[in-house]
Amino acid sequence: MAERVRARLTTAQRHNPSATTEADLAWTGDRLAERASALAVPFQPRLVMEDYKEGNLVVRRDAGGWAVSGVFDLAQSYFGDAESDLARTLCSYLDEDAGPAREFLRSYLAARPPRPGFPERAVAYVLLDRALLWEFFQRRGLRWWPESWTFQTWADRYLSLLAPVLAGCCERAVRPQE
Repeated sequence: MAERVRARLTTAQRHNPSATTEADLAWTGDRLAERASALAVPFQPRLVMEDYKEGNLVVRRDAGGWAVSGVFDLAQSYFGDAESDLARTLCSYLDEDAGPAREFLRSYLAARPPRPGFPERAVAYVLLDRALLWEFFQRRGLRWWPESWTFQTWADRYLSLLAPVLAGCCERAVRPQE
């Protein structure tokens, strides 16, 4: 996964060298290296959309509440760790308010108890998701944040917002399985 993140950031760097620096690549590489053991925990491969978010879902309401009944925009789908699909939705909620992010994560963890190392993998998968989007934004010349921000500034904002959500949701969920 680290190679994939680096490849996206290197491509982003070609599109806008001042927005993706060598320091960004080193910072991201360090964050991923710190999480290598969590990323090595075996998993059952599942379909990963890579763009799992409200805008690509159909939901229905039944007696138990709301449930996803369909997905679309499977263009970038592959088989891998299903946990990686949480990042896009978590970050979109974090852009607005940590409450929905916390509830989304709690609901997911209640339905699918995490493997050991989940909080560390969640951080790594957020970095992957942010690298995917960052490369797209740089390629398209899209930017709505301060011009002085580099990838690290932008991505670290999400990691900072995610930390209390993970602390609140994952302590109980992860501890029994470790």
